[in-house]
Amino acid sequence: MDDEDVKAVARAAAKEAVAEVFLALGISIESPDAVIEAQADFRFTRDFRKSTDAVKRQGLLTMTILLVSGFAGLVWMAIRGSGPH
Repeated sequence: MDDEDVKAVARAAAKEAVAEVFLALGISIESPDAVIEAQADFRFTRDFRKSTDAVKRQGLLTMTILLVSGFAGLVWMAIRGSGPH
């Protein structure tokens, strides 16, 4: 068995292993439509993750601004003498 035969066997084994892994995940790589649908699912999942991260960042920023504003208001009221006693 020469190098080309070994490479051919390795390629065939790798292709079969990848097909089995995708099939275990519910994706048939034999059907181009199934592959395109899986790609769309991955894209949706990535977009959903990114939008969730953006919402978390905005929520944290909003909470921080509210806390700082509230504290600044409390300090201002204490300075003016109309704050809590």
